[in-house]
Amino acid sequence: MARIQPVLSPAELVLVDQVAALTGAKRTEVIKSALTVYHWFVRQALTGSQVLARKPSGEEISLETAELAALEGRGNRL
Repeated sequence: MARIQPVLSPAELVLVDQVAALTGAKRTEVIKSALTVYHWFVRQALTGSQVLARKPSGEEISLETAELAALEGRGNRL
């Protein structure tokens, strides 16, 4: 079975390295964990759930399915 390597930007690589250093995990485990969280997040959005998110200021906000779709659209344009 072929291994698929994600294409990461230099900033993402630095972040993966930092998380790996903080947690003592391998870089591949950090990426697997991030993909698992992303999969969960997308699944919550598709099932019509709401997701609580915390802004850098510490304020918690509730995102509904429509808001999540708009955020994902903005992310794809970047």
